[in-house]
Amino acid sequence: MNSWDSYLAYQAVVRAFVDGDPLDQAGGPLDVRAVVAGIRADAKDGFLLEEVPWERFPDGLSVREVMERLRSGDAPAVRGALDSLIGLCANDMRAAVAPTVPFLIRIGADPEAGHRAGALTVTAEVARFRHQGVCTRADMLRFRGDDEWFFEVTGYLQNWSVQAARDAIAVDTDLLLPLLDDPDPAVRIATAYALAAASARAQDILSAFRACLPACSPSMTQPYVRDWYWLSLSWPGRTRIRRRWCGCGPVGPTPHGSPRYG
Repeated sequence: MNSWDSYLAYQAVVRAFVDGDPLDQAGGPLDVRAVVAGIRADAKDGFLLEEVPWERFPDGLSVREVMERLRSGDAPAVRGALDSLIGLCANDMRAAVAPTVPFLIRIGADPEAGHRAGALTVTAEVARFRHQGVCTRADMLRFRGDDEWFFEVTGYLQNWSVQAARDAIAVDTDLLLPLLDDPDPAVRIATAYALAAASARAQDILSAFRACLPACSPSMTQPYVRDWYWLSLSWPGRTRIRRRWCGCGPVGPTPHGSPRYG
């Protein structure tokens, strides 16, 4: 049944975004930005997955099943669920994953939950564009402008999927900021990576990064502190960080590699 429903969703996306004008869908049922913004706070906190219209997006019902496994308490099932979500991002199918962001943030913020860093890493990955081939950390943190459209393999407008995730992170910034002081360094790294994608709350996030980073130097020895440093400077607000906080000149190429997974 999920396969057939996903096919219908795919056909709807093709008609709307490939055969039609994507802008005609703005604010409508196929606008994932509106879908994510419309999830009630109580539904997010209560993990009420049934309130999200997953079926509107290709593979959406499969994503809902994945989210159910995240609540199973079974470590291998949770790890497999997170891998599935990361896989959809890697396969350039973010529209179905974007509605998971508010729920993943709450998993990451729950000190009793397992795989918190993994949930936060998925959160951050949904909020970034897919990059072809091997990429550096600078590539992974790059944001594209709104003047150019990019489409997912299903035909969905990727700009909207990424924006939905970035907006969801901004809405829940207050849940994420305390995690920059989490005892688990993997959670701290994943949180910084997620916050660097937020579409708003720039000053609050900049202030939090400032409090976390003891120095502005690429020679810092602790790996997780060094990751915070690069993440912060690679954020869309990096110019302000350099001028107001660091007092340092232009920064050279970022090191290769990707953020750590939980």
